[in-house]
Amino acid sequence: MSDDECDVIQSAECTPPSRQPRPSVQQFYDHQMRTPVTVSLSQHAHETHNTLVPLFSSERSVWSFSSLKTAKVINDPIHGHMRFEPEIVGFIDTRQFQRLRELKQLGTTYMVYPGASHNRFEHCLGVSHLANTWITHLSKLHSFVTDQDRKLVSLAGLLHDLGHGPFSHVFDNEFIPAVKPEAHFHHEDMSCKMFDWIIDDYSIDMEKEDRDCVKALILGAKTDNPAPPYLRGEKNFLFDIVANGRCSVDVDKFDYIARDAYNSGVKVSCDFSRIWQSSMVIDDEICFHEREAMDLYDLFHTRASLHKRVYTHSKAKAIEYMVRDAMIHADPVLRFSDKITDPEEFWQLTDSILKDIELSRDPALEYSRKLIRRIRDRELYKFCGEYVVPSNQLKMRRIITPDDIMQYHRGSHLKLEDVIVHNMEINYGLKDDYGNAINPLDKCNFFRDWHSTQEFPIRKEKVSTLLVPEFFEEKRVRVFCRSLDAEKHKELGQALEDLSRARKCPSPITTPNKRKRTTPDYESE
Repeated sequence: MSDDECDVIQSAECTPPSRQPRPSVQQFYDHQMRTPVTVSLSQHAHETHNTLVPLFSSERSVWSFSSLKTAKVINDPIHGHMRFEPEIVGFIDTRQFQRLRELKQLGTTYMVYPGASHNRFEHCLGVSHLANTWITHLSKLHSFVTDQDRKLVSLAGLLHDLGHGPFSHVFDNEFIPAVKPEAHFHHEDMSCKMFDWIIDDYSIDMEKEDRDCVKALILGAKTDNPAPPYLRGEKNFLFDIVANGRCSVDVDKFDYIARDAYNSGVKVSCDFSRIWQSSMVIDDEICFHEREAMDLYDLFHTRASLHKRVYTHSKAKAIEYMVRDAMIHADPVLRFSDKITDPEEFWQLTDSILKDIELSRDPALEYSRKLIRRIRDRELYKFCGEYVVPSNQLKMRRIITPDDIMQYHRGSHLKLEDVIVHNMEINYGLKDDYGNAINPLDKCNFFRDWHSTQEFPIRKEKVSTLLVPEFFEEKRVRVFCRSLDAEKHKELGQALEDLSRARKCPSPITTPNKRKRTTPDYESE
């Protein structure tokens, strides 16, 4: 096979796990197209080929580029070989999308789970691939699902995370609310701005109606997100694929759960492919076969388990707070927060900002440099304890602050500025209009067989009285100490215990004087 026909690059990091069935590259060949380029995910080529390959020979392209692209097959450790059409490749080969290589998918969690070094880049490729796979399945069942629908949904999946800032959710959930609370920054909005910039930057010929459709799909089905004319009153089921605001079952979760678990070394057993293969459209929404109800509960249980075991790991949260504090103190000098309105300036923000601070000699950045040095030396903020909020207080939405903690402080060492409170919430990914966590499957509908025209809900009691939870939310109050002083740690742990007792909550399950990790002593032979 000549280099012009197929350039196959394999790498050790892209070898699929043994449990993942590996499709043949030949399965992705299309008799209407010349052989697609096959590349590994870590060595994705940037070359531009000279021959334009039509995506569909019988219809016009939804959009076109000033430069010519070919289809590519990219080898992924999670999904195997993923085939991308020329029009999707055109967006992959842009500086805006390539920036995602420099954003860790799990942010500071990588500093606790060394294997979790994957980036937003491969996650977005996976979401686009799954979106294309799911809507292709639907198109085989329903004639009203068109190729235009497929291409627009695939593109929305590819671009949905373009607007993430440094260290993933640390930027929009921790840093921006601290320095510019009035900004109400959301990465989905920035994704739409970045998408518009790509269109202008690369002179992409795309109808405004199609652009509006892609942005609406990125934002998801929200009350403040009116559907464009293309979707208004029809094809609202397209909102269920990439960012499902109705019942939260979408390809974004399918990919990040599988990818994050694989890279962090956490085993999961949910078969996500069964979910989308057992779906069809009824009354303009995606419904699932009734036998998949338990798999859907497994999906959300796995998500909650990852949040508890990986995403909110106490060490990862400690590092997250240190990164946030370093960015806050560096912001008056480096002006990170001034770049959240202009996509061309926002594009400059990646995980490398910590290295920029670290290498700077500006005296005004000394405090931030010391924090980063502490991260390097593993002198982290100390996790001093947590307690579980009882089920009868879940709907109170009571936020504990450092001031609340200090009211129960008994000692002379701990100061208010030493205390960080994490009001942790873990749920099934869906809340009602009042902010209360709800069962997402209450928003799902099901069908009995493939000839069904009627949808129906399934109450959780009919699925399982053993495996389905009674509550779909867990809240914990956790405290961290910025200081390395052991006396402050003890005082903070005691203050938390006194507060939990006053709030009629269970005693903290972990405090410095109650839990000290040790390694077993093995007798030498």
